[in-house]
Amino acid sequence: MTDRTRRRLMATAALIGGTALAAWLLSPQVDPRLVGEWVNVAPAEFAAYRRFNTDGTHSLSPRFPGGGGWAVSGDTLIFTENLPPFSLTGSLRRTWIAIVNRIRMGGPTREQYTILEVTPTMLRIQSQAGLAPVEVYRRKSIADSPPESRPPG
Repeated sequence: MTDRTRRRLMATAALIGGTALAAWLLSPQVDPRLVGEWVNVAPAEFAAYRRFNTDGTHSLSPRFPGGGGWAVSGDTLIFTENLPPFSLTGSLRRTWIAIVNRIRMGGPTREQYTILEVTPTMLRIQSQAGLAPVEVYRRKSIADSPPESRPPG
């Protein structure tokens, strides 16, 4: 391997590493207060539950059994589409797109909600997309919540 090739490889590795670090630092984070399963109580016709996982994945059932990602930035709850997993053996193009999308709020945003209130047992959110009603959820079980979000005692 020539010195020129070695320098190019090192520059490429530094660029990818720097981009990944920037993506992680700039991306919204998972809010531990929301982790767990929440059951919809209003509006009644919605009849669903949301599951927020610690790894940043999210599911909405039974109407939408698929999932995606979730994160919180300030008082905004962001739901995103699933991204391809990072893989050293995968396509460099696919990996690059995943990194760029992660920088751009975790991927192509599907929906953004304003968090109106979050307590250990209740979550109130409202879609920023339009005139949708406020969605109210109760935690399925307090044991379902992470220790840092449980009420004292």
